[in-house]
Amino acid sequence: MLPALILSVLLLAVSATAGCGSREESAGTSPDAATTAAASATVPSRNVTVESITQTVSSIRGLPIRKGIDVQYRDPADIRQDMQKEIDREYPPRELDVEERTMKMMGLIDPDVKLRDALSQLLGEEVAGYYDDDTKELVIVSNQRELTAMNEVTLSHEVTHALQDQNFDLKKISPEDTGNDDEDLARLALIEGDATLTMQEYTQRQLSGWDQLGLGLESMGGAGAITEAPPYLDDVLSFPYVKGMDFVTALKRKGGWDLVNQAYRRPPDSTEQILHPEKYLAGEEPVPVNIPALDAAGGWQQKYETVMGEFDLQELLLPDLSTAQAKQAAAGWGGGKLRYYEDGSGRSMVVMVVDFDTAPDAAEFARAMKAGLENRYQGKFGPEAGASAPVLSTADGVWMVGAKGDAVAVVVSPSAATSSDISGQLVGSPAV
Repeated sequence: MLPALILSVLLLAVSATAGCGSREESAGTSPDAATTAAASATVPSRNVTVESITQTVSSIRGLPIRKGIDVQYRDPADIRQDMQKEIDREYPPRELDVEERTMKMMGLIDPDVKLRDALSQLLGEEVAGYYDDDTKELVIVSNQRELTAMNEVTLSHEVTHALQDQNFDLKKISPEDTGNDDEDLARLALIEGDATLTMQEYTQRQLSGWDQLGLGLESMGGAGAITEAPPYLDDVLSFPYVKGMDFVTALKRKGGWDLVNQAYRRPPDSTEQILHPEKYLAGEEPVPVNIPALDAAGGWQQKYETVMGEFDLQELLLPDLSTAQAKQAAAGWGGGKLRYYEDGSGRSMVVMVVDFDTAPDAAEFARAMKAGLENRYQGKFGPEAGASAPVLSTADGVWMVGAKGDAVAVVVSPSAATSSDISGQLVGSPAV
């Protein structure tokens, strides 16, 4: 359940992490104009050019420069318009509306969130730069047409993307419209994690303490939108950079940049592999999950389908359980799929099936999912007429969580009978 994001966008809040602490540490109170100006004025000037940054990045990353890189500066106001056009291009209003309804039914975003507005604000206000793998253009988003500390660090990140593209062809690594959101996020994590680690190494090698102070102050003023975003969108946007860098760091420690380069020839295909690099290195592949055609009265029609990965399972649990509980319950993921249905009269239904590595893993997730839902709705799963197993009736629908063997089915529909019927079709008689 991933809003398709523009490849190789660098967020201001991520730029601030390059040698300046974590994203949370960098998202504090914005400095006033006088403080920022004073810090900028005290940053010693260095003889830095686009060409020198490119050469340094090429040396750090070990990727040859095969052609020149076109660098453009764009004003933030223009970028906001570009981001809105990109959202409109990738998501027609009806498609985005269906994803928004699905996210709300599953509790990933609050009922009052407007997904298009939230994405527009995030991508319109937080983009520091991007690389366009269609035009091969590298764009720095700044009102200043000079190499400030922020622009220099942004360039180091985006130049890495240009070199990735020249050496590996990013469109082959992360094509559009795959229909597998979990795989898309994993591929993006490789690409962004690589560029973020290179950016961090560039910052530590090339920028003095004064330069890094200026970078921190300059970036703090732009970290507002991402900290105010719905937590799920914040996590989706941050995952490729933060967890992606962890993944690339693990590969680099084991086999240097050569092993990272090999990952472009065998890219990760699940967020499980990003969260657990050892599973990627061991070649542990996702299990294909198929939701059969459902025999349900009421004329339900499928409107949306996506792959549910380990990252998604964590996000489903995080609003209602502790981080440790969510991570533990989601571990052991093997494969997953989610579908959203409508019946033509305004009623909705979500069906999710997840396969786990073992039956105990499946039972653990089912128990955690039920506990999280009980926390969310301040109610208890219990018997209800028309249901073959305990259900939880809420204002959002009737939830049923069933497990059998290594499979878990989660259904939320308008009635106990429908949820029970669908759950039974998916995993047989529920055991949890």
